[in-house]
Amino acid sequence: MPRWFARYVFIAFFGGNYLFERYSKYVGITEREVYLANEWFDKYGEVSVFVSRMVPGVRACSSMPAGICRMDLKKFAGYNFLGSLPWNAALAFAGFYLGTNWHSITSKYYSVVVAVLLVFAAVIPLLVLRSKRAKRPVHVKEGGR
Repeated sequence: MPRWFARYVFIAFFGGNYLFERYSKYVGITEREVYLANEWFDKYGEVSVFVSRMVPGVRACSSMPAGICRMDLKKFAGYNFLGSLPWNAALAFAGFYLGTNWHSITSKYYSVVVAVLLVFAAVIPLLVLRSKRAKRPVHVKEGGR
């Protein structure tokens, strides 16, 4: 785990909702969104910790909401462990059966990764622009035409 990530988890656990409520406007999060996120995590938190362990990219960030919502450490560790089992088993299974052929697969895999990154590079700026336009106030001319 990178050092910067450990710092964020520490801040999330000890600063929690106070930091998000106080400084959320600087990162573009409303108080309502913080409230809804807490409510959602209270309802689906255990399942989300379990499932997020199997999703690359999400796995690294799943402990922050758990820390903010003060999820019980024993439950968190248990769901973390159980969620990582299928992922690690799939990796071990793939490694065992691919064996020495993994070089031929990685060259094909590289082109797929590049294609996915290009799609993300095109879609994310469009979503950001669309979001900014939706939040922009509408100016209405007064007095006719």
